[in-house]
Amino acid sequence: MHVSVRAIALSGMLTALAVVCIFVGSILEFNTAFLLVLAAFLIGTVTAVSGVPAALCSFAATVILGIFISPVKMYVLTFSLFVPYAVACEYTAGKKPDRKKAILIKALVWWSWTIVCGCIFYVMAGIAGLTELMPEIMKDAGAPIQLGIVIIALAVTWVLTDIAYYAYRKEINRRILNTFNKEERR
Repeated sequence: MHVSVRAIALSGMLTALAVVCIFVGSILEFNTAFLLVLAAFLIGTVTAVSGVPAALCSFAATVILGIFISPVKMYVLTFSLFVPYAVACEYTAGKKPDRKKAILIKALVWWSWTIVCGCIFYVMAGIAGLTELMPEIMKDAGAPIQLGIVIIALAVTWVLTDIAYYAYRKEINRRILNTFNKEERR
């Protein structure tokens, strides 16, 4: 396996930028979701540049540094929700499979990882006693209605993330890769 020094350097810079996004997202509370998703998309760019193993290393480094640096540790877990989706998008884009298979892979990654992170959030909320922060509609509703609300919210989040990542790949990711490839040819 041949890995160029430029790919390693770019991956490191994107990882550092992802950590900065997590930190700034915990400082600027009004822009947290955007910055956490941007940090995850940067890990997706690492996948496009260096491949899935490098992206997993970058993801691990971002999580470890985020836990140490970020004042709000829960945002690191929220960031972790979006990373596998961005990696799956880049993985399916590089292989040029048929569109239905790519959508199926992305959906499978999204829903399985969301279930894992949702269980972690639920356990942490129960341990910390944060159930009083639920909206009133969630408190008064039964378990099936609560589950339905959560599933609808996750579906909307998945669609919005897919649209945002497509736009990110089209504009920003393409520019980064074009610049990287120009430098690589020199």
